[in-house]
Amino acid sequence: MIFKDILLKIMDLLAFVPDEPYLKLMYLIRMRKPLHLNPPVTLSEKTQYLKIHDHSPEYPMMADKYEAKAYVAKVAGEKYVIPCLGVWERAEDIDFDSLPDKYVLKCTHDSGSYIIVTDKSELNKEKTIKYFAKAVKRNYYNSKREWSYHGVKGRIIAEQLLENTDLEGNVLDDPTPPEYKFFCFNGEPKIILTIMRAYKDDSKTFRHFYDEKWNLIPVGLHGQKPLLDAEKKPDQFEEMYELAKKFSKDIPSLRVDFYLIGGRVYVGELTFYHQSGFEPFNPHEYDRIFGEYLDLGAFMS
Repeated sequence: MIFKDILLKIMDLLAFVPDEPYLKLMYLIRMRKPLHLNPPVTLSEKTQYLKIHDHSPEYPMMADKYEAKAYVAKVAGEKYVIPCLGVWERAEDIDFDSLPDKYVLKCTHDSGSYIIVTDKSELNKEKTIKYFAKAVKRNYYNSKREWSYHGVKGRIIAEQLLENTDLEGNVLDDPTPPEYKFFCFNGEPKIILTIMRAYKDDSKTFRHFYDEKWNLIPVGLHGQKPLLDAEKKPDQFEEMYELAKKFSKDIPSLRVDFYLIGGRVYVGELTFYHQSGFEPFNPHEYDRIFGEYLDLGAFMS
């Protein structure tokens, strides 16, 4: 945590540095190797290249956690949208009394600023306000140069808390819903990352990688070995697959995140840069293998 805080301060102090030298420095710090952009080969290198060269004006709207709801409804339908319970520009204005017993608070303009409330009677409102008052003012784009967050307005939204249920709607003993993250390249889903989180115990969170035909890929993320015990393909796989194709059409790289609740699919987020391109795969060779899916010809011709 101390290292993370120091790194964030360094990032903020270097806001004046142009994107390419800044990303080369951050890549060296985070990945512990030089960033090659001429040409980029691995997925992490190509991710940095897109930050610098792919500045579509549509991306910030898709990444904004409030504006994206209307976009998801337009492209796929209202039934895939996680219900919004409120939106505020200042942490001091959050209407806690209007919110249900369980909900999620998150910032619209960054990644990672959120609080899960499972019992509002136990929520420390003063601490929560202080947390979001600081988070909402932070320029997330400056820290990782992710174009999708460029100019996104800092706000706080409350969302319905999604809990894992059976087909009859009964909340399961472990209420944390499974996540399915589809890595898409030019409209084609190629990699699926599944995340099964153990309630209140991240040490028991399991991540599996599959190809588009649900074949297990022997790869893990940094600090986690590849898991070789394949899960059952969900009945809603084709539904999520087709939705991922819709959202990623004509976009060089997009991760479409889904939650599966009692047989119903919800769209979580639309992510343009998986872990900002700063998280190694295990084994490392999969950074190059996955990089082959991402064609940058349109930007390099």
